Amino acid sequence: MPRTLPLLLLFLLTGMNKVYSCIDGTQPECACDTAPILCTPDDLDNFAFAMSSFQHPQDGPTPLCSNAPSSVPNNPTWFAFTAWCTDLTLRASFSGCNSRFGSIGVQIAIYGDCNFGNQVACAVDPSDCNTNDKLLAMNNLVIGQTYYFLVDGCLGSDCTVSIDVVGTCGRAEIAPWTQSIMGNTNVCVGDSETYTAEFLQGATDYHWYIDGTEIAVTQDPTRGITWDTPGTFQLCIDASSNPCVPVTDPPAQNCIT
Repeated sequence: MPRTLPLLLLFLLTGMNKVYSCIDGTQPECACDTAPILCTPDDLDNFAFAMSSFQHPQDGPTPLCSNAPSSVPNNPTWFAFTAWCTDLTLRASFSGCNSRFGSIGVQIAIYGDCNFGNQVACAVDPSDCNTNDKLLAMNNLVIGQTYYFLVDGCLGSDCTVSIDVVGTCGRAEIAPWTQSIMGNTNVCVGDSETYTAEFLQGATDYHWYIDGTEIAVTQDPTRGITWDTPGTFQLCIDASSNPCVPVTDPPAQNCIT
């Protein structure tokens, strides 16, 4: 026991001191497509991290937002989260800021993908960059979809950033099945049939099984199957949301014979 307590204390201190920012270009926080994914935006509540001054403008979109055509990335930090609510507001506050080229402040934005064609929320104004609190109000989010959160310094300035979630967004879960799989269950050998299940809120992938063996994964709950062997078979569909709701989590498989 005397040796266990110091080891435990060291582990706790190491976890507390983790830096969630892009230090040299190798961290997952450096780019949109490698951003750490939080399984609910509620995990961002009371979250704080220190930005880095490392400049890597190639890892952000230009412009940052369509309503700020002169905006450019400088030292971006990226996070991602899966939405479990349709309306969400995040508040970001800043402290301990260091100026760069006479500019001080932070610009933040949220996108629906890493192609940046879907701008969801934006708090960017190159002509008025400051350290005031910033609100990102989002509406019509898609349940189960992943969104990408950019924090960038004005001309590369850096701050300690604190994030609060206004309200509660909920936890990662997929809605249950309420209908059976639809499709012909009396077929002849060689027939091709299409089977359809309902869209489940929160699901991003649908897994198809015949007699317990996975035959396909689709992004919508429709699958064509050619029956080339006579017999009686069990056709099942299951749902997941990568990476937050694995296929082994509820709901249970939906099956027909």
